[in-house]
Amino acid sequence: MYPVARMDGLNVKRLGNEVVVFDPEKGNIHHLNPVADVVWRACDGQTDIDGLARIVGRVTNTADPRPAVELALEQLSSRGLLQTNVSRADPERRRNRRDALKVLAKAMAIPVVLTITASKARAQYYSGAPCTIACPFGSLNPFEPGIIIDGVCYPLYQPCIIVVI
Repeated sequence: MYPVARMDGLNVKRLGNEVVVFDPEKGNIHHLNPVADVVWRACDGQTDIDGLARIVGRVTNTADPRPAVELALEQLSSRGLLQTNVSRADPERRRNRRDALKVLAKAMAIPVVLTITASKARAQYYSGAPCTIACPFGSLNPFEPGIIIDGVCYPLYQPCIIVVI
């Protein structure tokens, strides 16, 4: 299989080392972590799964990233980010893959695609621009990444976390 990424009609923005993809047709906002982003961008129709695994292996410095590539392809396909349909692996393969993914988790090489579904009307107000939320003094991080929806900067993960000692 030589998967092809869907790019037409999508608004793609880089936010730090991760990527936010807005699909105005479906009203979805997809958040891709670095591994899912590498797999998605490498799906050029000329690279097979073994080639994708080599690319991810170089980026993540892991010996056998094939299970992560398979999982990423399933996630990307189920969310409409691939032109190529990728079926979910059979139960036996998923069981075998689970052990390999535990090893990859230690190397932070697990692909993650988070999808937020908005109503089409609300999605029309999405500007596609990343934003930054300034956190109050005492927070774990001085800033948190966000995304602009309806003219408001919403946090991508969680709002600022304040540590009280």
